Amino acid sequence: MHIESNQDSDPRTSKGDISFTRLANSAIVPQAKHLLRTSPSCPETSSQVFDDAITTTTATPFNQDPSPSYMSCIRKKLQVRGFSPETIRIIESSWRSGTKNQYQSIARKWFEFCNLHNCDYVTAPVSVALDFLSDLFASGLSYSSINTAISCLSSLLLYEDSSAPFGQLPFVKRFMKGIFELRPSISRYTISWSINTVFDFIRATPLYTLSLKDLSYRGT
Repeated sequence: MHIESNQDSDPRTSKGDISFTRLANSAIVPQAKHLLRTSPSCPETSSQVFDDAITTTTATPFNQDPSPSYMSCIRKKLQVRGFSPETIRIIESSWRSGTKNQYQSIARKWFEFCNLHNCDYVTAPVSVALDFLSDLFASGLSYSSINTAISCLSSLLLYEDSSAPFGQLPFVKRFMKGIFELRPSISRYTISWSINTVFDFIRATPLYTLSLKDLSYRGT
């Protein structure tokens, strides 16, 4: 009975001050953690944002776009990652018009391939992407052309379990090594001339036997 009297007279547990009682209540603490996690002033961690981005991408496939383009997929991918419109506009400016046109032709084939195999444009498995590159190789594309296709896919594909771009994945590197062995790149110039030999020939030839074109060479 004496203990109950002390509790009633304790100012920390009076009805006028309930802050101490709230902190001591363990049932309310999880609610406070929940409010802290969802507060707008406390952004989520980058890993959580990435997980949410993957979930959103899976829930809303990029294939729903009736007329996709390379840049439209890049734009949606950046939107999924949570970038602001102004940031997206600046990032899009990093691609020159020539690069956009080159990647667009590859992306069009990639979209058709994904539709045929019922895969998403951005979250397609690595095995599907390598099958696509194998088809390009079978169609006669050179090593450099397939390498350009890899650069295009690296900017499109998004993987949850890897922070490395598609072109830097071990299996992709090994695949390109096999492409090089099967179809090596040909040098731009297969035959080269010694410039001194050419000039010696022109100087030793009489002027009247030279054409106007050869005379211009000799004048240089």
